[in-house]
Amino acid sequence: MGNDYVEDSSGYNHNGTITGNLSLSNNTPRYQSSTYFEDYTRYISCLLDNNWIPNAVTMSCWIKGTNRSARGGFHIPLNMHSTNFEISITSSSGLARMGYVIGGTRYVSDIGSNILDGNWHMLTSTFNGSTICRYIDGTLINSENRSGALTAVQTLGIGAFPGGTTYGNTQLYESDVRIYATALPANDILQLYHTSAKIDNKQNLHSFEFNEASQQKITKSG
Repeated sequence: MGNDYVEDSSGYNHNGTITGNLSLSNNTPRYQSSTYFEDYTRYISCLLDNNWIPNAVTMSCWIKGTNRSARGGFHIPLNMHSTNFEISITSSSGLARMGYVIGGTRYVSDIGSNILDGNWHMLTSTFNGSTICRYIDGTLINSENRSGALTAVQTLGIGAFPGGTTYGNTQLYESDVRIYATALPANDILQLYHTSAKIDNKQNLHSFEFNEASQQKITKSG
């Protein structure tokens, strides 16, 4: 019997390895199911290609949570190794935190209002080489001018931080994780929010698309 894994449906075959027991739920904003992360010991990790350094990037995921007590102070719905790429949630206020390490400096921002309100929300951030944009539910919340090169990442963590420090989520649902090696424009992000249609990524979807389109997305590898 092999390890549990999550299938990457992008075509790049970056399947995610499951640590702990995860379950699928019919509580979902899109498709047929979502993944339920019960505590910080249950998460998905995915090894990317040779310390991936894109010229531009889009990170996006749907989350739903109500518990505002998280280990280490943060819920981590989507994170890259060493927080070089990050979408997380502050447990004290429930604000979305998004950002990147650019030119060796970490730029993150806490935006919006409490999103741990029991409703589904889509969190999205982009970087095009000169500007970071942060969206909640398809709407641009803030942007900042930051020029420079993105810092390499190796490991994608879904539901927990994949590095040495144990941060993680409690009682969090997640669905439709996407990473594009391009900065999607605002109209594509709005389309992603309103529909489950495939976004034309011009072959730039690099590493992971986890849309949980069927119950087979969490299965056995052997």
